[in-house]
Amino acid sequence: EAEKLRGRPLGAVGKYRVRRKFPLPRTIWDGEETSYCFKEKSRGVLREWYTHNPYPSPREKRELAEAT
Repeated sequence: EAEKLRGRPLGAVGKYRVRRKFPLPRTIWDGEETSYCFKEKSRGVLREWYTHNPYPSPREKRELAEAT
């Protein structure tokens, strides 16, 4: 909007001033609750894996990381 108003692209200082005037929100929430830094869905997957195998191999750990 500021570029259209001035009729030319904003420079570094102009972009800084726009960011300072209109800061981004601190968080973007997807609606899923977190507990102990994990989302409930991820906690369920981790809990299921732990009951299956409490000591996973490095390959299984990679699979688990991709699943969460």
